[in-house]
Amino acid sequence: SVLAVIDSGLDFSHPDMAGRLWTNPGETGAGRETNGIDDDGNGYVDDWRGWDFVSKDNQPSDDYGHGTHVAGIANAAANNGIGIAGVAGATWGVQLMALKVLDGSGIGTDSQAAEAIKYAVDNGARVINLSLGDPLPPPAIERALDYAAEHGVLVVAASGNSGIYGVYY
Repeated sequence: SVLAVIDSGLDFSHPDMAGRLWTNPGETGAGRETNGIDDDGNGYVDDWRGWDFVSKDNQPSDDYGHGTHVAGIANAAANNGIGIAGVAGATWGVQLMALKVLDGSGIGTDSQAAEAIKYAVDNGARVINLSLGDPLPPPAIERALDYAAEHGVLVVAASGNSGIYGVYY
């Protein structure tokens, strides 16, 4: 099963992520990772391990740390003597799809997040994690969430990150 982590990217060298990363089958193998061609025709060139919607490239590396933190809670390897064990880290074979929508300061746009949600759905994610928020209900994200629901994709969103009382989207 594929879990899309829509956040600040992922530290691909983190030892707790080894063997837990999604790779796009349409862009993997026979040199397709770096051939400069959109081999799978999804509109993203060489997106073999996810996409960076901030820089608009195939390098969704985490330069803020939050995405790696969230991915670890969800799927860090269990029983390896390193760090923590993620919720799905023991046996379920979850693959992490890294989709970067937050920059090195933790800032992103609604349109980037909405595009990442659609990418996740269209590229096989069964679950999407959104550990980010907005003070107002963003129409672009609402449309993207409707798209995910129409395709049977579960979306898990943050709750309480802002530390304020009341609704925070």
